[in-house]
Amino acid sequence: MVDLRHNVSSLSVTVDRQFHVTVNGRLIPDSNSLQFSLRQDQLSVKRVSSLFIAVTGFSFQLLYDVNGKIYVTMEPFYSRRVSASSS
Repeated sequence: MVDLRHNVSSLSVTVDRQFHVTVNGRLIPDSNSLQFSLRQDQLSVKRVSSLFIAVTGFSFQLLYDVNGKIYVTMEPFYSRRVSASSS
């Protein structure tokens, strides 16, 4: 499961291994479908294939796969301002 907290807008996005998406504690209906797409505040959450879901925001993209791996791409300026923890 990945939990992304975007401090600028106090938005919390959680994605589990079945690609169910929860935003600020509310489960988004049909979020695990292949056509899923959500735009809220400055974040976009989209199912990009049967294997990946993408969370995109200002200057970053996070890809989450069905095996629980997370791939993060961001501008170098922000790389030192990101914290990560695993559970």
